[in-house]
Amino acid sequence: MVGYLLGLPSFAFRPTVQEALTMLDAAEPSMKEALPPTAATLNRILVWLLAPVAGEDTQYSQLLASDPRQGAAFLSLLRARDWGGVALDEEQAKELLRWGYSEARKLVRTNEEIIDRISNRMEQMQGSVGDCVAIIDGRM
Repeated sequence: MVGYLLGLPSFAFRPTVQEALTMLDAAEPSMKEALPPTAATLNRILVWLLAPVAGEDTQYSQLLASDPRQGAAFLSLLRARDWGGVALDEEQAKELLRWGYSEARKLVRTNEEIIDRISNRMEQMQGSVGDCVAIIDGRM
């Protein structure tokens, strides 16, 4: 859901660094247009990667399924690739991770009710991805 709210053109339900890199490496012109090599694109993807951690952290006392290392791994790989001129030193990367987690947490908390509705529908196998999008759009 967070990927949809962030306007990502393609997103997995369980964000991973591999999925993020696949989006950035896509050859289709529409993907390149939607995800230009800018700080804004980096920020959107980072928040998306950290959203499962933020969501799980708000519900449970410990992380059960999400991986908080996804954001740091993503930044590390982008720095190694020199993607979009990303030139973050270690301290800047840590600061960006804190910011990304804070933003993900805000998104999750702001949309907690709708996340619960979508989760319930999916757990009960009562809705498609299109149904979930309709729920999100109906709330906004």
